[in-house]
Amino acid sequence: MNEGYFDFSDVKKPENVNEVIELILNARDRKTPVIVRSSSGNHRRGLSSPLVKNSTLVDLSSMNRILSINRTFLMTTVEAGVTYGQLSEELKKHGMMISMPIAPRSDKSVVADVLEPSPRFNPMYQWNHMDPLRCTEVVWGDGNHMFTGEAGGGALDLAKQQAQGKWQINGTGPMMLDFYRLLTGSVGTMGIVTWVSLKCEPLSPIRQMRVAADDDIIKLIDLAYRMTHKRLGVQLAIVNKQCFAALMGKKNLESNIPEYILLSGIESGEILPELKIKQQKTDIAFEANSAGLEMLDNIAGFSGNEILDATCSPRNYDWHTIRSGRSEDLYFVTTLDRSPAFIRAFKKEAEITGYDPEDLQFYLQPLHQGSSIQFEALIPFTTHNSEKVKQLRSRLVKKASELNGYFARPYKTEETLIELAKNPGAAKLLSEIKDIFDPDHILNPGRLSTAAIIEEA
Repeated sequence: MNEGYFDFSDVKKPENVNEVIELILNARDRKTPVIVRSSSGNHRRGLSSPLVKNSTLVDLSSMNRILSINRTFLMTTVEAGVTYGQLSEELKKHGMMISMPIAPRSDKSVVADVLEPSPRFNPMYQWNHMDPLRCTEVVWGDGNHMFTGEAGGGALDLAKQQAQGKWQINGTGPMMLDFYRLLTGSVGTMGIVTWVSLKCEPLSPIRQMRVAADDDIIKLIDLAYRMTHKRLGVQLAIVNKQCFAALMGKKNLESNIPEYILLSGIESGEILPELKIKQQKTDIAFEANSAGLEMLDNIAGFSGNEILDATCSPRNYDWHTIRSGRSEDLYFVTTLDRSPAFIRAFKKEAEITGYDPEDLQFYLQPLHQGSSIQFEALIPFTTHNSEKVKQLRSRLVKKASELNGYFARPYKTEETLIELAKNPGAAKLLSEIKDIFDPDHILNPGRLSTAAIIEEA
Protein backbone atom coordinates (compact mmCIF):
# COMPACT_ATOMS: atom_id res chain seq x y z
CA MET A 1 0.00 0.00 0.00
CA ASN A 2 2.75 2.53 -0.85
CA GLU A 3 4.20 4.47 -3.79
CA GLY A 4 7.37 2.41 -4.15
CA TYR A 5 9.45 3.78 -1.31
CA PHE A 6 13.21 3.13 -1.06
CA ASP A 7 15.48 2.50 1.91
CA PHE A 8 17.70 5.26 3.28
CA SER A 9 21.39 5.09 2.45
CA ASP A 10 22.39 7.16 5.48
CA VAL A 11 20.91 8.63 8.69
CA LYS A 12 21.97 11.90 10.33
CA LYS A 13 20.79 13.18 13.73
CA PRO A 14 21.74 16.86 14.08
CA GLU A 15 21.73 18.45 17.53
CA ASN A 16 21.44 22.10 16.49
CA VAL A 17 20.75 24.38 13.54
CA ASN A 18 24.44 24.75 12.62
CA GLU A 19 24.65 21.00 12.05
CA VAL A 20 21.52 21.20 9.88
CA ILE A 21 23.12 23.93 7.77
CA GLU A 22 26.25 21.83 7.36
CA LEU A 23 24.17 18.82 6.31
CA ILE A 24 22.33 20.82 3.66
CA LEU A 25 25.52 22.32 2.24
CA ASN A 26 27.18 18.88 2.05
CA ALA A 27 24.09 17.43 0.41
CA ARG A 28 24.18 20.21 -2.21
CA ASP A 29 27.81 19.50 -2.97
CA ARG A 30 27.14 15.78 -3.38
CA LYS A 31 23.65 16.16 -4.93
CA THR A 32 22.32 13.85 -2.19
CA PRO A 33 18.52 13.65 -1.68
CA VAL A 34 17.48 14.68 1.85
CA ILE A 35 14.36 13.56 3.71
CA VAL A 36 13.43 15.02 7.10
CA ARG A 37 11.69 13.40 10.07
CA SER A 38 10.90 15.24 13.27
CA SER A 39 9.99 12.38 15.61
CA SER A 40 10.77 8.71 16.09
CA GLY A 41 7.10 7.65 16.27
CA ASN A 42 4.95 5.88 13.70
CA HIS A 43 5.08 7.46 10.21
CA ARG A 44 1.92 5.98 8.78
CA ARG A 45 1.37 8.28 5.81
CA GLY A 46 4.80 7.79 4.26
CA LEU A 47 5.52 11.51 3.75
CA SER A 48 9.00 11.09 5.19
CA SER A 49 9.81 7.98 3.15
CA PRO A 50 12.05 8.47 0.10
CA LEU A 51 10.67 8.23 -3.44
CA VAL A 52 14.21 8.11 -4.89
CA LYS A 53 17.29 5.98 -4.20
CA ASN A 54 20.31 6.88 -2.05
CA SER A 55 18.46 9.36 0.15
CA THR A 56 19.76 10.62 3.49
CA LEU A 57 17.39 10.77 6.46
CA VAL A 58 17.77 13.85 8.65
CA ASP A 59 16.25 12.85 11.99
CA LEU A 60 15.42 15.90 14.14
CA SER A 61 14.09 13.93 17.11
CA SER A 62 17.15 14.88 19.20
CA MET A 63 16.26 18.55 18.82
CA ASN A 64 13.48 18.24 21.39
CA ARG A 65 13.79 21.25 23.66
CA ILE A 66 10.92 23.50 24.68
CA LEU A 67 12.78 26.78 24.24
CA SER A 68 10.34 29.14 25.96
CA ILE A 69 6.89 29.42 27.52
CA ASN A 70 5.36 32.85 28.11
CA ARG A 71 2.11 32.89 30.12
CA THR A 72 1.57 36.64 29.65
CA PHE A 73 1.51 36.48 25.87
CA LEU A 74 0.34 32.83 25.73
CA MET A 75 3.25 31.84 23.49
CA THR A 76 5.63 28.90 23.38
CA THR A 77 8.64 28.15 21.20
CA VAL A 78 9.57 24.53 20.53
CA GLU A 79 12.17 22.62 18.54
CA ALA A 80 11.22 20.19 15.80
CA GLY A 81 11.50 17.05 17.93
CA VAL A 82 9.09 18.18 20.67
CA THR A 83 6.04 15.91 20.86
CA TYR A 84 2.44 16.60 21.85
CA GLY A 85 2.77 14.48 24.96
CA GLN A 86 5.87 16.39 26.06
CA LEU A 87 4.49 19.86 25.30
CA SER A 88 1.02 19.30 26.77
CA GLU A 89 2.42 18.22 30.13
CA GLU A 90 4.78 21.20 30.32
CA LEU A 91 2.11 23.75 29.33
CA LYS A 92 -0.23 22.44 32.05
CA LYS A 93 2.30 23.53 34.66
CA HIS A 94 1.86 27.10 33.37
CA GLY A 95 -1.95 26.95 33.12
CA MET A 96 -1.81 26.77 29.32
CA MET A 97 -2.82 24.46 26.50
CA ILE A 98 -2.10 24.16 22.78
CA SER A 99 -4.65 23.76 20.00
CA MET A 100 -4.37 20.17 18.81
CA PRO A 101 -5.86 17.88 16.19
CA ILE A 102 -8.41 15.40 17.48
CA ALA A 103 -6.79 12.66 19.60
CA PRO A 104 -3.16 13.24 18.51
CA ARG A 105 -0.51 10.59 19.14
CA SER A 106 1.64 11.40 22.17
CA ASP A 107 4.81 10.83 20.13
CA LYS A 108 3.70 13.02 17.21
CA SER A 109 6.00 15.98 16.46
CA VAL A 110 4.21 19.27 17.12
CA VAL A 111 6.26 21.08 14.49
CA ALA A 112 5.60 18.50 11.78
CA ASP A 113 1.89 18.59 12.61
CA VAL A 114 1.47 22.38 12.41
CA LEU A 115 3.48 22.50 9.17
CA GLU A 116 1.23 19.93 7.45
CA PRO A 117 -1.03 21.68 8.68
CA SER A 118 -3.36 19.25 10.47
CA PRO A 119 -6.85 20.61 11.24
CA ARG A 120 -7.45 21.71 14.82
CA PHE A 121 -10.24 20.15 16.86
CA ASN A 122 -11.17 23.62 18.20
CA PRO A 123 -12.05 25.60 15.05
CA MET A 124 -13.55 28.45 17.08
CA TYR A 125 -9.98 29.45 18.06
CA GLN A 126 -8.70 29.47 14.47
CA TRP A 127 -8.17 32.90 12.95
CA ASN A 128 -6.59 31.40 9.84
CA HIS A 129 -5.93 27.89 8.56
CA MET A 130 -2.38 27.92 9.96
CA ASP A 131 -3.18 28.73 13.57
CA PRO A 132 -1.51 28.15 16.03
CA LEU A 133 1.69 28.44 13.94
CA ARG A 134 3.45 31.82 14.03
CA CYS A 135 7.21 32.24 13.46
CA THR A 136 9.79 29.67 12.35
CA GLU A 137 13.50 29.07 12.01
CA VAL A 138 14.27 27.49 8.65
CA VAL A 139 17.27 26.29 6.70
CA TRP A 140 16.28 26.51 3.05
CA GLY A 141 17.37 23.95 0.47
CA ASP A 142 20.15 26.28 -0.67
CA GLY A 143 21.65 26.32 2.84
CA ASN A 144 20.53 29.82 3.80
CA HIS A 145 19.43 30.24 7.42
CA MET A 146 16.45 32.46 8.22
CA PHE A 147 13.87 33.46 10.85
CA THR A 148 10.37 34.05 9.47
CA GLY A 149 7.54 36.24 10.74
CA GLU A 150 8.29 39.09 13.09
CA ALA A 151 11.30 37.08 14.31
CA GLY A 152 12.88 37.86 10.94
CA GLY A 153 13.09 41.52 11.92
CA GLY A 154 15.56 40.92 14.73
CA ALA A 155 18.84 39.19 15.44
CA LEU A 156 19.21 35.55 14.40
CA ASP A 157 19.29 34.66 18.08
CA LEU A 158 16.07 33.61 19.81
CA ALA A 159 17.36 34.20 23.34
CA LYS A 160 18.47 37.76 22.50
CA GLN A 161 15.09 38.58 20.98
CA GLN A 162 13.18 37.29 23.98
CA ALA A 163 15.51 39.13 26.37
CA GLN A 164 14.38 42.29 24.54
CA GLY A 165 10.70 41.39 25.10
CA LYS A 166 10.06 40.03 21.59
CA TRP A 167 8.08 36.78 21.76
CA GLN A 168 7.62 35.88 18.06
CA ILE A 169 3.86 36.50 18.18
CA ASN A 170 3.17 37.66 14.61
CA GLY A 171 3.74 35.07 11.87
CA THR A 172 3.59 37.45 8.90
CA GLY A 173 6.79 38.66 7.30
CA PRO A 174 9.53 39.59 7.44
CA MET A 175 8.74 42.59 5.29
CA MET A 176 6.00 42.00 2.70
CA LEU A 177 6.30 38.22 2.21
CA ASP A 178 4.83 35.65 4.60
CA PHE A 179 7.57 33.05 4.26
CA TYR A 180 5.85 30.55 6.54
CA ARG A 181 3.25 30.04 3.81
CA LEU A 182 6.00 28.47 1.67
CA LEU A 183 6.67 25.93 4.42
CA THR A 184 3.17 24.84 5.41
CA GLY A 185 1.93 21.96 3.31
CA SER A 186 5.22 21.70 1.42
CA VAL A 187 6.03 18.22 2.88
CA GLY A 188 9.68 19.11 3.36
CA THR A 189 10.37 20.22 -0.21
CA MET A 190 11.43 23.82 0.51
CA GLY A 191 13.40 23.87 3.75
CA ILE A 192 14.07 22.26 7.13
CA VAL A 193 12.29 23.93 10.06
CA THR A 194 14.17 23.65 13.37
CA TRP A 195 11.86 25.59 15.72
CA VAL A 196 8.47 27.29 15.62
CA SER A 197 6.58 29.69 17.87
CA LEU A 198 2.99 28.74 18.69
CA LYS A 199 0.02 30.64 20.04
CA CYS A 200 -1.46 28.91 23.10
CA GLU A 201 -4.68 29.21 25.07
CA PRO A 202 -5.31 29.53 28.82
CA LEU A 203 -6.21 26.20 30.38
CA SER A 204 -9.87 26.48 31.38
CA PRO A 205 -10.78 25.36 34.93
CA ILE A 206 -13.93 23.70 33.54
CA ARG A 207 -14.06 21.70 30.31
CA GLN A 208 -16.93 19.50 29.18
CA MET A 209 -17.84 17.39 26.17
CA ARG A 210 -21.40 16.70 25.05
CA VAL A 211 -22.76 14.94 21.98
CA ALA A 212 -25.75 14.85 19.67
CA ALA A 213 -26.49 11.76 17.59
CA ASP A 214 -28.85 10.83 14.78
CA ASP A 215 -29.09 8.60 11.70
CA ASP A 216 -29.82 11.73 9.65
CA ILE A 217 -26.57 13.64 9.19
CA ILE A 218 -28.48 16.65 7.82
CA LYS A 219 -29.73 17.42 11.33
CA LEU A 220 -26.20 17.39 12.72
CA ILE A 221 -24.99 19.60 9.89
CA ASP A 222 -27.79 22.05 10.68
CA LEU A 223 -26.71 22.12 14.33
CA ALA A 224 -23.04 22.56 13.41
CA TYR A 225 -23.89 25.58 11.24
CA ARG A 226 -26.00 27.07 14.02
CA MET A 227 -23.13 26.66 16.49
CA THR A 228 -20.40 28.08 14.26
CA HIS A 229 -22.61 31.00 13.20
CA LYS A 230 -23.10 32.00 16.85
CA ARG A 231 -19.61 30.93 17.99
CA LEU A 232 -20.97 28.43 20.48
CA GLY A 233 -18.59 25.94 22.03
CA VAL A 234 -14.93 25.35 21.25
CA GLN A 235 -14.34 21.79 19.99
CA LEU A 236 -16.60 20.65 17.14
CA ALA A 237 -16.63 17.70 14.74
CA ILE A 238 -19.01 15.19 13.15
CA VAL A 239 -18.04 11.52 12.90
CA ASN A 240 -19.80 8.32 11.96
CA LYS A 241 -20.11 5.64 14.63
CA GLN A 242 -17.22 3.56 13.24
CA CYS A 243 -14.94 6.59 13.50
CA PHE A 244 -16.23 7.37 17.01
CA ALA A 245 -15.42 3.83 18.10
CA ALA A 246 -11.86 4.23 16.79
CA LEU A 247 -11.44 7.55 18.61
CA MET A 248 -12.45 5.82 21.82
CA GLY A 249 -9.93 3.03 21.21
CA LYS A 250 -12.56 0.43 20.27
CA LYS A 251 -13.03 -1.64 17.12
CA ASN A 252 -16.83 -1.60 17.22
CA LEU A 253 -19.84 -0.23 19.10
CA GLU A 254 -23.29 -1.64 19.73
CA SER A 255 -25.42 -1.74 16.58
CA ASN A 256 -28.17 0.43 18.11
CA ILE A 257 -25.96 3.54 18.23
CA PRO A 258 -27.09 6.25 15.73
CA GLU A 259 -25.02 6.42 12.55
CA TYR A 260 -23.61 9.94 13.05
CA ILE A 261 -22.38 11.76 16.15
CA LEU A 262 -21.62 15.44 16.68
CA LEU A 263 -18.94 16.17 19.28
CA SER A 264 -19.32 19.50 21.07
CA GLY A 265 -16.74 20.70 23.60
CA ILE A 266 -17.18 23.74 25.82
CA GLU A 267 -14.66 25.60 27.97
CA SER A 268 -15.24 28.10 30.75
CA GLY A 269 -12.33 30.47 30.50
CA GLU A 270 -10.98 31.97 33.71
CA ILE A 271 -13.64 34.62 34.41
CA LEU A 272 -16.96 33.45 35.93
CA PRO A 273 -16.33 29.87 34.77
CA GLU A 274 -19.50 28.25 36.17
CA LEU A 275 -21.77 30.91 34.71
CA LYS A 276 -20.11 30.69 31.29
CA ILE A 277 -20.46 26.90 31.17
CA LYS A 278 -24.11 27.11 32.20
CA GLN A 279 -24.90 29.70 29.54
CA GLN A 280 -23.11 27.77 26.77
CA LYS A 281 -24.97 24.58 27.65
CA THR A 282 -28.27 26.44 27.60
CA ASP A 283 -27.58 28.10 24.24
CA ILE A 284 -26.31 24.91 22.57
CA ALA A 285 -29.28 22.92 23.91
CA PHE A 286 -31.63 25.51 22.40
CA GLU A 287 -29.93 25.27 18.99
CA ALA A 288 -29.97 21.47 19.17
CA ASN A 289 -33.70 21.50 19.93
CA SER A 290 -34.25 23.84 16.97
CA ALA A 291 -32.44 21.29 14.76
CA GLY A 292 -34.60 18.44 16.08
CA LEU A 293 -31.83 17.03 18.29
CA GLU A 294 -30.98 16.57 21.95
CA MET A 295 -27.62 17.20 23.56
CA LEU A 296 -26.43 14.18 25.57
CA ASP A 297 -23.94 13.82 28.41
CA ASN A 298 -22.98 10.29 27.33
CA ILE A 299 -23.31 7.84 24.46
CA ALA A 300 -22.48 4.17 23.84
CA GLY A 301 -21.50 3.77 27.48
CA PHE A 302 -18.94 6.60 27.36
CA SER A 303 -19.36 9.62 29.63
CA GLY A 304 -18.66 13.15 28.49
CA ASN A 305 -15.44 13.18 30.54
CA GLU A 306 -14.23 9.98 28.86
CA ILE A 307 -14.96 11.41 25.41
CA LEU A 308 -13.22 14.67 26.35
CA ASP A 309 -10.11 12.81 27.52
CA ALA A 310 -10.03 10.55 24.46
CA THR A 311 -10.39 13.36 21.92
CA CYS A 312 -8.66 16.36 23.55
CA SER A 313 -5.55 14.72 25.04
CA PRO A 314 -2.50 13.11 23.40
CA ARG A 315 -3.00 9.36 23.10
CA ASN A 316 -0.60 6.42 23.22
CA TYR A 317 -2.35 4.85 20.23
CA ASP A 318 -3.10 5.91 16.65
CA TRP A 319 -6.88 5.92 16.39
CA HIS A 320 -6.69 5.70 12.58
CA THR A 321 -5.47 2.11 12.77
CA ILE A 322 -7.48 0.76 15.73
CA ARG A 323 -9.98 -1.14 13.58
CA SER A 324 -7.66 -3.52 11.75
CA GLY A 325 -4.12 -2.35 12.41
CA ARG A 326 -3.79 -0.59 9.05
CA SER A 327 -5.73 2.15 7.28
CA GLU A 328 -5.69 4.13 4.05
CA ASP A 329 -6.72 7.76 4.46
CA LEU A 330 -8.08 10.38 2.09
CA TYR A 331 -8.23 14.07 3.06
CA PHE A 332 -9.70 17.02 1.21
CA VAL A 333 -11.37 20.36 1.91
CA THR A 334 -15.00 21.08 1.10
CA THR A 335 -17.99 22.72 2.81
CA LEU A 336 -20.13 21.05 5.42
CA ASP A 337 -23.34 21.19 3.40
CA ARG A 338 -21.75 19.15 0.59
CA SER A 339 -20.50 16.32 2.80
CA PRO A 340 -23.60 14.09 2.41
CA ALA A 341 -22.96 13.94 -1.35
CA PHE A 342 -19.41 12.71 -0.72
CA ILE A 343 -20.60 10.11 1.78
CA ARG A 344 -23.19 8.73 -0.65
CA ALA A 345 -20.71 8.64 -3.51
CA PHE A 346 -18.00 6.97 -1.43
CA LYS A 347 -20.33 4.28 -0.17
CA LYS A 348 -21.40 3.56 -3.74
CA GLU A 349 -17.76 3.27 -4.85
CA ALA A 350 -17.11 0.87 -1.95
CA GLU A 351 -19.98 -1.35 -3.11
CA ILE A 352 -18.67 -1.35 -6.67
CA THR A 353 -15.20 -2.34 -5.43
CA GLY A 354 -16.53 -5.09 -3.17
CA TYR A 355 -15.57 -3.32 0.08
CA ASP A 356 -18.19 -3.20 2.84
CA PRO A 357 -19.44 0.44 2.98
CA GLU A 358 -20.22 -0.01 6.69
CA ASP A 359 -16.48 -0.33 7.37
CA LEU A 360 -15.74 3.17 6.04
CA GLN A 361 -14.97 5.79 8.67
CA PHE A 362 -15.97 9.42 8.08
CA TYR A 363 -14.63 12.39 10.03
CA LEU A 364 -15.85 15.92 9.26
CA GLN A 365 -13.72 18.59 10.92
CA PRO A 366 -14.82 22.25 10.62
CA LEU A 367 -11.93 24.63 9.89
CA HIS A 368 -11.33 28.32 10.49
CA GLN A 369 -14.46 29.02 12.54
CA GLY A 370 -16.57 26.80 10.32
CA SER A 371 -15.77 28.46 6.98
CA SER A 372 -14.98 25.03 5.48
CA ILE A 373 -14.28 21.48 6.63
CA GLN A 374 -11.68 18.82 6.21
CA PHE A 375 -13.44 15.69 5.03
CA GLU A 376 -11.52 12.59 6.06
CA ALA A 377 -12.38 9.11 4.79
CA LEU A 378 -10.57 6.21 6.44
CA ILE A 379 -10.47 2.74 4.90
CA PRO A 380 -9.33 0.07 7.39
CA PHE A 381 -7.71 -2.94 5.72
CA THR A 382 -5.70 -6.09 6.31
CA THR A 383 -3.17 -7.98 4.20
CA HIS A 384 -6.08 -10.01 2.79
CA ASN A 385 -7.85 -7.07 1.13
CA SER A 386 -4.99 -4.59 0.64
CA GLU A 387 -5.19 -4.64 -3.17
CA LYS A 388 -8.94 -4.09 -3.08
CA VAL A 389 -8.45 -1.12 -0.75
CA LYS A 390 -5.74 0.31 -2.99
CA GLN A 391 -8.19 0.19 -5.90
CA LEU A 392 -10.96 1.71 -3.78
CA ARG A 393 -8.79 4.58 -2.60
CA SER A 394 -7.89 5.44 -6.19
CA ARG A 395 -11.57 5.49 -7.11
CA LEU A 396 -12.37 7.71 -4.13
CA VAL A 397 -9.63 10.16 -5.11
CA LYS A 398 -11.13 10.53 -8.58
CA LYS A 399 -14.66 10.81 -7.20
CA ALA A 400 -13.61 13.46 -4.66
CA SER A 401 -12.04 15.47 -7.46
CA GLU A 402 -15.16 15.14 -9.63
CA LEU A 403 -17.24 16.50 -6.75
CA ASN A 404 -14.82 19.44 -6.39
CA GLY A 405 -13.07 18.39 -3.21
CA TYR A 406 -9.81 20.32 -2.79
CA PHE A 407 -6.71 18.28 -1.91
CA ALA A 408 -5.12 20.79 0.43
CA ARG A 409 -2.97 18.08 2.07
CA PRO A 410 -2.08 15.63 -0.72
CA TYR A 411 -0.32 12.66 0.84
CA LYS A 412 -0.03 10.71 -2.40
CA THR A 413 1.37 11.66 -5.80
CA GLU A 414 -2.04 10.90 -7.31
CA GLU A 415 -3.76 13.73 -5.42
CA THR A 416 -0.84 16.11 -6.02
CA LEU A 417 -1.00 15.61 -9.79
CA ILE A 418 -4.78 15.96 -9.89
CA GLU A 419 -4.76 19.22 -7.95
CA LEU A 420 -1.85 20.78 -9.81
CA ALA A 421 -3.34 19.80 -13.17
CA LYS A 422 -6.38 21.94 -12.35
CA ASN A 423 -4.12 24.99 -12.21
CA PRO A 424 -1.02 24.68 -14.44
CA GLY A 425 -0.15 28.29 -13.62
CA ALA A 426 0.18 27.41 -9.95
CA ALA A 427 2.27 24.35 -10.87
CA LYS A 428 4.64 26.57 -12.83
CA LEU A 429 4.88 29.03 -9.95
CA LEU A 430 5.60 26.25 -7.46
CA SER A 431 8.36 24.96 -9.71
CA GLU A 432 9.93 28.41 -9.90
CA ILE A 433 9.73 28.83 -6.11
CA LYS A 434 11.34 25.43 -5.67
CA ASP A 435 14.19 26.51 -7.97
CA ILE A 436 14.78 29.56 -5.77
CA PHE A 437 14.76 27.94 -2.34
CA ASP A 438 16.04 24.48 -3.29
CA PRO A 439 17.99 25.03 -6.53
CA ASP A 440 19.50 21.52 -6.59
CA HIS A 441 16.16 19.85 -5.73
CA ILE A 442 17.69 17.84 -2.90
CA LEU A 443 14.76 18.15 -0.46
CA ASN A 444 12.25 15.29 -0.64
CA PRO A 445 12.53 14.86 -4.42
CA GLY A 446 9.48 13.43 -6.17
CA ARG A 447 6.94 15.00 -3.81
CA LEU A 448 6.44 18.16 -5.87
CA SER A 449 5.67 16.63 -9.26
CA THR A 450 5.12 19.61 -11.55
CA ALA A 451 7.33 19.03 -14.59
CA ALA A 452 4.86 16.99 -16.66
CA ILE A 453 2.01 19.38 -15.90
CA ILE A 454 4.05 22.44 -16.88
CA GLU A 455 5.19 20.79 -20.10
CA GLU A 456 1.60 19.84 -20.98
CA ALA A 457 0.39 23.37 -20.30
